[in-house]
Amino acid sequence: MKLLITGAGSYIGTKVADYIQEREPEWKIDRLDVQTDKWKKCDFSFYDSVFHVAGLAHRKITPDIEPLYYMVNRDLAIEIAQTAKESGVSHFIFMSSMSVYSDDDTYVDVHTPTNPDNAYGKSKLQAEDGIQKLVSEGFFVSKWRSRDIAFYKTVPPFQRDHIIQPAFPKQAEIIIARKSLIPL
Repeated sequence: MKLLITGAGSYIGTKVADYIQEREPEWKIDRLDVQTDKWKKCDFSFYDSVFHVAGLAHRKITPDIEPLYYMVNRDLAIEIAQTAKESGVSHFIFMSSMSVYSDDDTYVDVHTPTNPDNAYGKSKLQAEDGIQKLVSEGFFVSKWRSRDIAFYKTVPPFQRDHIIQPAFPKQAEIIIARKSLIPL
């Protein structure tokens, strides 16, 4: 199995890669920085799966920053998914967000309608929609909608920079179990 994780310095991508590598040492896992256009030189055809965790989050949404959310979280995600598909990658895993639902939703299930409140949630939902359009025979797409707390156990919001304990093994186990053959 060959897995490419976009977002070379991402906490989630790094921890998921470490977790999988400990359990599946024969897997080839690479990380790709997509902050510049240098990623376009990467040969995606080498990989079975791409796990796209790169994104813009946790910045105050102001009028001058808002367009960046769409450029990074929507446009870049769709472009990377398209590149993966054109390169013969069989599975694209998109790290989305529970922010595609209203912040007022305290309980979410499969019947909860999406209704993002801000540019972050809207850009993630638009990326989901754009990436989903790429699905075809031989190209599966999975998405994970999660809040930070699903990956970290954190202290109160005013101290969120202090990540205490990762809590994501279930998600990594899903990648291992699926081995990129079927959608989640």
